Amino acid sequence: MSVRQNIILFVMLCICALPRLVAQPDPAWTQPMTPFRIVGNLYYVGSKDLASYLITTPDGHIVINSGFEANVPMIQASIKKLGFNITDVRYLLISHAHNDHCSGAAAFKKISGALYMVMHEDSAVVATGGKKDFHYGGMTDALYPPARVDHVLEDGDVVKLGTMRLVAHRTGGHTKGCTTWTMTITDKGANYNVVIVGSMGVNPGYRLVGTPSYPTIEVDYERTFATLRSLPCDIFLGAHGSYFDLERKAKASVKQGVKAFVDPAGYTAYVATKERDFKAERARQLRNLYRRSVAITIDDLPYAGEGTLADAQAATKKLLRALAADSVRADVFVVGTHVEVEGEKAARQQLVRAWRDAGHGLHNHSYSHLRYSAVPTEDYRADVHRGEVLVTALRNERRNDTMPPYFRAPYNDLGGSQGKRDSLMTLLTKDGVRLAPFTVEHSDYIFNVVYRKALAANDTARAARVRRDYLDFLDQAFAFAEETSQEMFTRQIPQVFLIHANTLNADCLPDMLQRLRDRGYTFVPFRKAVSDTAYQTPDLYTEKWGRSWLHRWRLSMKLPSITRNEPEPPMWIQDAYNNK
Repeated sequence: MSVRQNIILFVMLCICALPRLVAQPDPAWTQPMTPFRIVGNLYYVGSKDLASYLITTPDGHIVINSGFEANVPMIQASIKKLGFNITDVRYLLISHAHNDHCSGAAAFKKISGALYMVMHEDSAVVATGGKKDFHYGGMTDALYPPARVDHVLEDGDVVKLGTMRLVAHRTGGHTKGCTTWTMTITDKGANYNVVIVGSMGVNPGYRLVGTPSYPTIEVDYERTFATLRSLPCDIFLGAHGSYFDLERKAKASVKQGVKAFVDPAGYTAYVATKERDFKAERARQLRNLYRRSVAITIDDLPYAGEGTLADAQAATKKLLRALAADSVRADVFVVGTHVEVEGEKAARQQLVRAWRDAGHGLHNHSYSHLRYSAVPTEDYRADVHRGEVLVTALRNERRNDTMPPYFRAPYNDLGGSQGKRDSLMTLLTKDGVRLAPFTVEHSDYIFNVVYRKALAANDTARAARVRRDYLDFLDQAFAFAEETSQEMFTRQIPQVFLIHANTLNADCLPDMLQRLRDRGYTFVPFRKAVSDTAYQTPDLYTEKWGRSWLHRWRLSMKLPSITRNEPEPPMWIQDAYNNK
């Protein structure tokens, strides 16, 4: 057999084996475990990994998860060993409608007489024995005995029995109606917030993007993580013991009691890990589906706006470190007056050289950062040329620098008239310089002003809020660019991202790059991005407003303007920027 034939055979065998992997339980799923009290009136009655819980009250009991049919006698025996009776179980609940958590439900109901309560989005699945499961419904070995649902739950419903109140949180994705249960348990006068996590895993074969496994699966996962992050948690439990280190904690509880299960940090870490796993899988699927890529470009080197040399040095160090950590090559645009500062010229030149020596491309952003529409053409042309001389000198210190030079107009202002634009393009062509486009920017200069004010006032809470909203706004800006690219070119084009060398980006760039990876982006050099055929679209724009090339291309493509659809920063950021 050829290598190719062997690979095909292996894949076919794996595919054929998938249903059996669903049906054949892990040994720990059916291996008995001595039942024990977790806290107060909450007990563990499951196997060594497949978790089942008993909540007792004088008015009857509640069980969460029946497990496989083979687990039901084990659960019954565990309940009896604890001194209770399965026939006193009033309600049977589940974590989600996969066979390892609910295929024993019909048998459990028959023995106990309990009422079966299931989240709305999972109710049809358990009622059909798994046939309506969005992923496993067509796998014969994944099906199980159907069970009648006695009460359909909605997100936020409260199951009441005696003094107990269990809140059902729909945490969909793993199944449509995956449910996380929360309750408050009192033990020796202390109250504990208990969270029993349904599941957050993205199973093999789940499609999150493109043609998703079900239409809202991606949104459901995102809401799930937001919900779980918001829940107060003292005692972290879950549908599988492996989620919360069951066996170790159970052994420790013999001596420590409830303290062994108090683990808010473990809960937070577990949720964060699963969210990272989800984002990584989504990014992988996005890359395979759309082949998303982005070039990072940074304006106003060595440092944007007002600030000391120390500010510029600190920002440069952070920006370079973040890019190096992700092996990202950026292209940077230098402003002459930001370099040739009285008494600081040598030090600021060294900052620019640090970018060059790290492998980033140096380009001209003019000498004085003038707004073209506000000055005479000849003055602007002279300023652009002066900036090019300065940057060329720094570039030529490295003889092997073959990066083609680009110019980015300050404010992306092309003069406001066809005559001024033509004059600028004539100069650039003469000097062998190209005009640098961009497709995404997200008002970082506005956020940066508000951020620096917060830092100056030692208002750490406000500064943190700026960073959070800034990162969220990055997602909005890229979502707009992605949607627009798809509309205009029926595909995802390489994006060119414009940011500035400022304090906010220095502090946020690692998180920004992670957000882009989470969106499925790979990082490419600027010249590779602009070699895409989309960037050959004629640009007829002459105005002074710094619109992205996605808007400029629409003129030549004779498409309607969508500038009003572009996201705006949060109103509180705009008000703070305008000193309102």
